This record gives sequence, structure tokens and C-alpha cells, in this order.
Amino acid sequence: MKRFFVFAAAVASLFALSCDKYDKYEEDIIIDWAPIVMNIYLGDYSGNDLLDQNSETAVDLSNLVVRYEGEEHPLGETLLSSGEPTVGTRAYLARFGFISLERDAEGKVYLRIGEWDAINRWQDCSIELDWGFATDVLSFSSDYTYDPKHRNNGDKNWGYTFHRTAYLNGELVYDGNSRVLVYHIDHDAPIVDWMPIEMIVYARDEEGNNLLNKNTEGHFDAEQIVVRYEGNEYRVKNVSTLYILPEETSVFIYYDNNNELLLWIGEWDAFLQCENCSLEIDWGNGTTDVLSFSSDYAYDPKYRFDSDKNWGYTFHRTAYLNGEQIYDGSSATLNYELVK
Repeated sequence: MKRFFVFAAAVASLFALSCDKYDKYEEDIIIDWAPIVMNIYLGDYSGNDLLDQNSETAVDLSNLVVRYEGEEHPLGETLLSSGEPTVGTRAYLARFGFISLERDAEGKVYLRIGEWDAINRWQDCSIELDWGFATDVLSFSSDYTYDPKHRNNGDKNWGYTFHRTAYLNGELVYDGNSRVLVYHIDHDAPIVDWMPIEMIVYARDEEGNNLLNKNTEGHFDAEQIVVRYEGNEYRVKNVSTLYILPEETSVFIYYDNNNELLLWIGEWDAFLQCENCSLEIDWGNGTTDVLSFSSDYAYDPKYRFDSDKNWGYTFHRTAYLNGEQIYDGSSATLNYELVK
């Protein structure tokens, strides 16, 4: 159900008095001050409107929570247009709890939060805005002076002079007299250090003995192992670190968490899109194996802030050993179990 409010700058209690009588008796004007509200715009550094639910860049607001004075308030369902009234009657009593999406005259969507009584004095009044992927603290202070000699003079704001300041995460963003406090918040999607694609290769004999272990009869000679990939040959490296930027294919032999030796081959960029990307392992004893994989991904920008949704990415990888599919899933670590 829509809520209809009327923001009146002032309401004169004229009753049945004529203009002459009003001037004669100089009755005071009753001021119906419009309440203080926060208008919050959310964007990214590319200029996208993240609150416009009609845009593919919009964030998911289902988890949005406003925390104020120990209570949590969810987003309402109303989307109001610019100029549509938001208050119900004169002599309106402001109260907190109106949270809605609205669209301004330029078509941008903002989050409206309110209300606070304009005639109260507020000092560091704050709310916590939990978007579900980040939290912002919005606060304001409001004070005023009153000169009774101008109490009936609209040109002098009926004797009132307001002063308001607004803060975003402790930083001053407004200093003036407006009752509408505007906050512009920019959030860019987090930089995710995606794990590169890698091959983990176990080679065992039919009895399950590890053929990379020198104590196993018939083990492979690490110095004779060659990996052929895209016309290049790679041999086992003996280095102290295993981290290599995903720009060069490298080969290592090392122990896993169960103290079993494996052959590590990598790395490929997590965003590599390839079909049947393959390499050949020459074990140095006259036998070879072909290892291949396919990798692709989809991206939904509306979840780019949501770690529970993998920041909007859905990966799909398949692995093959000598042409036979052995894995279908999303992992960047592809395990190959070879029996030689």
C-alpha cells in the first residue's frame, strides 16, 4: 500500500480571522517542519547505478539491513518517483522507519531513510547500513538558533536558522542547512585472487606403489621426465618455492599432505577459456600419457559483491586422461590418477 505524505514548509493557523484581524493580533504561525531524511546513492567507479534493479549492474538488496538504535530495519517494497508525496498529514510527527527506494528527476535510484524531527537537536546521530557485502556508517548533526522577532516572517524562515552536517564513515560530506542529507557511496567489486588452473598427477604401479618415489622398484627418473606443451618442453624444476605466475608452464615433484610424491604441472589463468587444452607427459621409459582439460566460465555482475555467490562467477572445468573424461566440476585443481 502506498504511503502518501505532504511536506509543508509552514502551515498558518488562520482559523476564521480576516487578513486585517490577523495583522492586528499578529498571531504566531504554526510551523509544520519537514523532517530530516537521508538520500543515499550507491554506485561504482565506472558510474553504474547499483540501486537500479532494472539494470544488470544492480546489487542484490535482499540482505540489506539498516541498524539504528539497536534495532534492524529492512528495505520496504515501494519505489517512488520524483515528486511523489511521502508524508501523510499536516502537523506530521516524524518517526524513524521509512526505508524505500526512490527515483529522482534524472532517473537515478536512491535509498531514502528517515525520518528525524527537524526541530530536535541531533548530535552524531548515526545509522549502520549493511549492504550484505559491505557496511557503511552514515551520521549527521543538526542544530538551530531561533530569533522570536521573526516568528511571523517567512522571508526570515520564521526566525529559525538551521545548521546540519553529514558524515559518511566519519568523513564530512555535507555542511549546510538542508533537511535532505545526500550521501554518495561508491563500491567497486573486490579484487579476487583467483586460484590458477593446475594439474596434480599421481603415478602408481598396479600395487599402488608411488612411481615418483626412488624407493619404489621401477620408479621414474625425475631427470628424464619431459612435459610437452604447445611445442615446448618442460622438465622437473628443483626450486624452493612453488608459486609461479600463470604465465609459464612449470613442472615440480613434491610431497602432498599425506607425504606422497606427486607431479605438479601448472599454471593456467583461472579465466582461461579453452577446449581440450592438452599436454603430453613423457616418463622417460618409453611410455607417454596425454592430459587435457577444458575450461569456461559465466559471470553475473549483480553478484559481484557476494562471496556466497562466488562474486558472480560460475566456473566449469572438465579433465581428460588419454581422451577419457575423469572430472567434471568447477575446481581449478585437476587431479589425474595414473596406473603404470
